[in-house]
Amino acid sequence: MHTIAFCIQPSLDQIPLPLSNVLDNGLALAPDFHSPCQASRRHIDMNTKETLVTYFGHMAEIEAAWAKLGPCEEQFRKLLDDEGAFARRGHRLFDEESFAPLRFTAADLQKAFEKVGFPPNMEAPETVRKILLAAIRFLASEERQEELAMELMLRMPKYVEEGRFMDARLIRFVAGAAPEEQVEVNPFLRQMFFHGLRAWYAEQKADKEAVLRELGLRRRKKMGPDEIEAWAAEAAADPAKAARLQRLIDAHAGLRGQAAATADALRGHTAELLERQDAACLMLRAEEFEPWMPFVTEKLKGLFEKYGQPPGGAPPSEAERKEAFATVYLPAMRELAKGIFTPERIRKLVADLKVYRQSLFEAGENSAVFYATAVINYVEPEDDPSQNVFLVNLCARSLHGIGSGPDERRGEEDGGL
Repeated sequence: MHTIAFCIQPSLDQIPLPLSNVLDNGLALAPDFHSPCQASRRHIDMNTKETLVTYFGHMAEIEAAWAKLGPCEEQFRKLLDDEGAFARRGHRLFDEESFAPLRFTAADLQKAFEKVGFPPNMEAPETVRKILLAAIRFLASEERQEELAMELMLRMPKYVEEGRFMDARLIRFVAGAAPEEQVEVNPFLRQMFFHGLRAWYAEQKADKEAVLRELGLRRRKKMGPDEIEAWAAEAAADPAKAARLQRLIDAHAGLRGQAAATADALRGHTAELLERQDAACLMLRAEEFEPWMPFVTEKLKGLFEKYGQPPGGAPPSEAERKEAFATVYLPAMRELAKGIFTPERIRKLVADLKVYRQSLFEAGENSAVFYATAVINYVEPEDDPSQNVFLVNLCARSLHGIGSGPDERRGEEDGGL
């Protein structure tokens, strides 16, 4: 039910990051020493054969056009030295309709994501970037690049004929890039991929709308997470509705894949919700720790005796800090979580989280609403609190907040980790 809820949340749609923002990591341009003609010496599939025949049929025209580009070589080399200008020119050029037949499609992107994993919403840009780069590499196989290189060279003479020599030289440069070069820095491949990515996101949005219409769930901008979860719970409780909903989700592989990826990714970031100042309402009270204070005191005493900084001595090393955390502090917090978070206490926390989530929704904090939803889904079914990252972090942060008075801060300065 949790994955389904992520599929149908209408108020939390994420606008995909521009590909240039996600992929930019320096534009290491490659020398254009590779020729598409090398495709004739490689194994090629039937889809490429027609392009190859056409390419060789226009060889004389292509070579004549190439010969006219010599005078612009110095100007083109200056363009290569200006990464920003190079990227802008490549974006404008390869966004033209003459290259539309070469763009990757939504179907191409779906196939790639099924292979390398779906890009989740609400994930760190670097994580999304890695997924998108993997998708580009999957789609831009060596054979596919050979075919695209020939398609580019077939278009070059037209630009020479129109007097667009710099654009023609850029086409020749990109077509001549060796397939083994990093595909993510190829401005043509980036633009072709971006069009496919944009089409894929549009398709997911359309699929979500179709699912909502089929289910008779009227989409409203102000539809809150509680309403969505209530509807999903009602549907899950009705076998007929649940089966129908599952059939609809299964029929939209991209929507299902991205929803599952989002749910999995958010689980790894649930503790980040506790970094917000307004999350103080979730912290444990001092009296909840009282039965455990002898245990906490004993553990901290042992921690400081073994790893604390003695008067006039050297502070603990990084290795010692890691050892102290792994062997003393973390096991102690796990033990606290196991003892404090009974089934009844977890139910209370879930209720508090839903109240907190509603306040975030009313404040327009959609990203935080996503995190709160992930926390609820993570915590609610928990049967071993000692292994729940959110609950363990909640114990640690709550304990630190309770004991962070002037006396403790002074103690940390004297000999703390």
